[in-house]
Amino acid sequence: MPRTERLFAITVCGIEEPVGQCERGATHVLSILDPQYPVHEAISAFGEHEKRELRFDDIIGDTEGKRLPNLEDVNLFSHLAVIFCTSAVPPRIS
Repeated sequence: MPRTERLFAITVCGIEEPVGQCERGATHVLSILDPQYPVHEAISAFGEHEKRELRFDDIIGDTEGKRLPNLEDVNLFSHLAVIFCTSAVPPRIS
């Protein structure tokens, strides 16, 4: 089976920047936030895009009172990769 390459655009931006991504045609928003961080108005105001949110602390080992990424988080990333690679229109992710 020949290898097929699938191209899509990904933008990594700060919490205040997603609204500006609407103009460039973003189709998906993935937010990675600390568990205690409130839902930010910039994300809420992004519109009717495909939105996903992950919440875990920025740590690499067990720390009391902190949340590491878990299997559910990894599964969400895997699910999004399938969506991105199989969608009819190449996604633009912010």
